[in-house]
Amino acid sequence: MIPSHYKILSPEEKSILFVLKKEQLTSLQILKKVDSISHILKVYSLLEKLTSKGLISCCIKKDMKYHHII
Repeated sequence: MIPSHYKILSPEEKSILFVLKKEQLTSLQILKKVDSISHILKVYSLLEKLTSKGLISCCIKKDMKYHHII
């Protein structure tokens, strides 16, 4: 069953969640894996929205910020 909060996500938000299901990624890695997003600023904006919805979080490893699904 699909969680109710997932149904109201944009296609771009769903694409980010899809790539994060497999592994933790940096913003730049997300940009390279999601074809529907062409600008890094859009990635940052979408990551902020997903974080505020409580769907993703981030951690810092070796001075790099990685995003992951909670």
